[in-house]
Amino acid sequence: MNIKLDKSWDKPDIQLVLLKDAIALCISILESASGYRFNQTLLVTKEYTDQSPRINYERGPNGEYHIFIYCDDSQLGRCCYQVAHELCHILCNYSPKFHLFKWFEETLCEVASLYCLTKMRNLWFVQQRDPIIKRYAVQYTWYLEETTSHICRFIPSEFSLAEWVDHNIAKLSSNPKIRQLNGSIADQILPFVIQKHDIFSAARYLNTWDGYPVKDLHSYFNIWNRTVISNKQKSAVAKLAKLFDIDVSL
Repeated sequence: MNIKLDKSWDKPDIQLVLLKDAIALCISILESASGYRFNQTLLVTKEYTDQSPRINYERGPNGEYHIFIYCDDSQLGRCCYQVAHELCHILCNYSPKFHLFKWFEETLCEVASLYCLTKMRNLWFVQQRDPIIKRYAVQYTWYLEETTSHICRFIPSEFSLAEWVDHNIAKLSSNPKIRQLNGSIADQILPFVIQKHDIFSAARYLNTWDGYPVKDLHSYFNIWNRTVISNKQKSAVAKLAKLFDIDVSL
């Protein structure tokens, strides 16, 4: 994927090279996990508005994806967290159509962010000796810990994930972008996704059916499981559904 940073980025070239390298590594991690190739150009804009981060539903004039992120180019951890989230929307066949389980896509995109930062932190710590790169690996660690402590740990220990989701389903369904709720669910399912990253391959089949008539999470998972193709994808969906106390037919 060709990465372009537009004129909203006004820092020294070396800093922008580091940013592009970090975004490229983020893309590579998601491509490896999903088996999908982001072949089009990715245009990244820095935008300080309450609408960011976001991705345009419409492609650019040359077919490029256009992502808007809300961070400074020195904040590599935060930048990559937001880029990974928006790239996951591409994996999920991002669509403006509303349905009751948009929150699940948002949650999966939060998982993608946590997954990429975890992988990037480990790769840069282990493979790089450059002290500058090491410094950014430390920054990834800090941002990952800061994120998980502030938005991802809101499920009381007396609740199972399924019970907590059921307790909050009205909020999730009415507003799919409550980050504390999505992040809390993402934190619970991240260990599973690290072990079973085929779920990102299965995400390629989300939004390929009309989700509007679907009224319960059990039906949503079953339709998703019937839609995916490979046995690995079906197994990943079924095991993820189990975390929500949902049985799906393989």
